Amino acid sequence: MKPTLILALSGGPDSVYLLHKLLKQDRRPILAHLNHRLRGKDSNGDERFVRQLGKKYGLKVEVERHDVAAYAKRHKLSIETAARQLRYAFLEKIRQKYQASTPRKKAIILTAHTLDDNLETVIMNELRRSKNSRSKGANPFRGQIGMRKKCGFIQRPLLDICKKTILAHLRRQRLPYRTDASNYDLSYRRNWIRHVLIPRFTDKNPHLYKEFAAARKKALRTYEKHTQTAEDWLKKNGEHTPPKIPIAFSLAPFKKLSNDRQMFLLQHLYEKTYGSTVGLTTAQLEEVH
Repeated sequence: MKPTLILALSGGPDSVYLLHKLLKQDRRPILAHLNHRLRGKDSNGDERFVRQLGKKYGLKVEVERHDVAAYAKRHKLSIETAARQLRYAFLEKIRQKYQASTPRKKAIILTAHTLDDNLETVIMNELRRSKNSRSKGANPFRGQIGMRKKCGFIQRPLLDICKKTILAHLRRQRLPYRTDASNYDLSYRRNWIRHVLIPRFTDKNPHLYKEFAAARKKALRTYEKHTQTAEDWLKKNGEHTPPKIPIAFSLAPFKKLSNDRQMFLLQHLYEKTYGSTVGLTTAQLEEVH
């Protein structure tokens, strides 16, 4: 039985490309759109565009509106962090809704993150680590991995595809999409990395994306090896209840592990319990540790 697909559709080029790729494969996703209410009429225009796509292709559309700026101020977060938290919470709510309606059928979330997005994420993580030397992280390999293609109920099928490839395809097929002017606002850290820092890197190293992709694959193999080690340890030392997720373990064998393995184990346990590590910070892991 094929899973129910929930596509996070902003209306931008990447998510529109993924939608058409799915339709070409005769897969009919539910379109999920969060109106961030950050750009006034433009935000509402994005929502209308997504609804029109749903109507055009006969797809279900789920929309939610949030005042991201107010949420960020209330919780003392950056706009980027607030938007990400609200977006993933919305997507998970939609996933649970359709999972509950067909309990025997798995529901998964698809996002349209690209190779470019992942390189930006890795650089952002490295900048944070260098700013806070104390923060080593639970997983030293994640700095080279960034996002993964599969993480719990979330899948990112475009992680190996460059933005240039996507834009070229949309131009050839004359497929319309929305452009977010805020993506060029350099006051946002990710935009500065995208439009200023990475071009400087690629000027010096034209093979940056190719080398990043190769380094990421190597780090992934290491990550998978450590994940299996954590699984083996939990099978041996964890106390299990249905659905076979360990809810406790003895401190004695845990203390025998190195600090890095202890932190990795805690992160792995969190991911097993909640389906992903989205929103989990190094500071939270250190507090638990």
